[in-house]
Amino acid sequence: MEMKKIYRARSFSVLVLSGLAFAVLPLLVVLGGSEVLMGRLVRHGSQSVYRAVSGSRLSQKLTELLLEQERRLRQYEVLGDKTILEDVKGRHKLIQQTMVKLSDLPNDAEQRREIAFLTKKENELTRLITNGSADLKGSRVLAGFVELQQHGRRIMQASAEQTYQEVSSLQAEAARAKAILFWLALSLIPLTGLLIAVFARLISRPIKQIDYAINQLGKGDFVHPIAVNGPDDLVFLGERLDWLRHNLAVFEKNKSKFAAHVSHELKTPLASIREGAELLADEIAGPVTTQQREIVDILRKNCTQLQALIENLLAYTMSEARNTTLNLISVRMDELVQEALAVHKPLIMKRGLRIKTTFAQFSIVADAARVTVIVDNLLSNALKYSPPYGEISLSLCMEGKSMFAFDIIDNGPGVAAAEREEVFRPFVQGSTTCRSAIKGSGLGLAIAREYAVAHGGELRLLESEKGAHFQLIMPVDQGERA
Repeated sequence: MEMKKIYRARSFSVLVLSGLAFAVLPLLVVLGGSEVLMGRLVRHGSQSVYRAVSGSRLSQKLTELLLEQERRLRQYEVLGDKTILEDVKGRHKLIQQTMVKLSDLPNDAEQRREIAFLTKKENELTRLITNGSADLKGSRVLAGFVELQQHGRRIMQASAEQTYQEVSSLQAEAARAKAILFWLALSLIPLTGLLIAVFARLISRPIKQIDYAINQLGKGDFVHPIAVNGPDDLVFLGERLDWLRHNLAVFEKNKSKFAAHVSHELKTPLASIREGAELLADEIAGPVTTQQREIVDILRKNCTQLQALIENLLAYTMSEARNTTLNLISVRMDELVQEALAVHKPLIMKRGLRIKTTFAQFSIVADAARVTVIVDNLLSNALKYSPPYGEISLSLCMEGKSMFAFDIIDNGPGVAAAEREEVFRPFVQGSTTCRSAIKGSGLGLAIAREYAVAHGGELRLLESEKGAHFQLIMPVDQGERA
């Protein structure tokens, strides 16, 4: 619990930003690594270019100085001009300075030997020129400078080879850096995917929990508590939803109590009114005229309709208690449907409806009163929406060994696709026009489904080319289900 508290985000926006930061983190690692590798490569490249250019320039300069020194010595041998000798001494200093600069560069062992030999040899020859006799300034000195030029050219060639090696080394290091970056990026892909998956779950889980809770509230489930895990603001939202669930549950309970009490209180005066109407119809209080009898008939008819509405309301409030004990008895299902048809026979005959039946004969163990309500409500619904001289099809058959199906199809306007689940909710009626003069309460189908579920079955509305097709699926023996 403490660990969850430590790592739980304070708000949903913080969680989203954290997820974004962690998702970008591998990219930053790759960028940082590339920055380090590229910086190292640039430094190495700069140093390599500097060494290559300096070595090439100095070795070329050395070769040119040695060649010029030889040319001036030949002039001095011919002309004997002392100013030429001073020029040779000055060029000697330049040659020595160039040699020092060359020796400061990172050279290999062969280059260092060549530079050392050339430095020593050039000093010896210069001393012979400045301190020796005229004979010593002859062919021996010139031959020595020719030899020095050959060594200078070797140094220049070695510098060129060193430049090529530096370029090759730089290319190899660039290839290594590229490979390192590639494998680094490749190795971070699974980590990035994992981080994205983790934060996607952390972000989507509370959203799904809230969506599920709202759907449950919309379906009228006020029993199961609502809990949301995640950032503090979403946890608080979950707590408010649970508070709403609790209040809706209390409201639903009070509504059911109110409906039950009102229905019960209305039955007593309604019974008295109906009994009075019956007495008037039987002329117990004296004879009635034709006009009075018409009024009495209207009164009796409306009393009967009002009583049916009140009984539906009572039946619905009672059906909401799912743990109601079923009064199980054995009953012939085909006979039960025939009895329900007989009740509606006057209305069927009045509207000229054709009833097409296909019944299998079998018995079920169920609460006969509640099954009768289911069948009666389905028949009432079909009669209500069927046009005059229309047709209603009834089918009763076994579904396997333990289930049966009761189908009822009318050729009325049917139910819109968007309303197929809504019509099973209490006090909800479809948008299609009712053919009956009496408007229903919107409880018939809700009560029928409640009773079907109480029997371990289901009542559903199937697709139909014309009209509405309701199907009841129930176990044959409730005793075996228990």
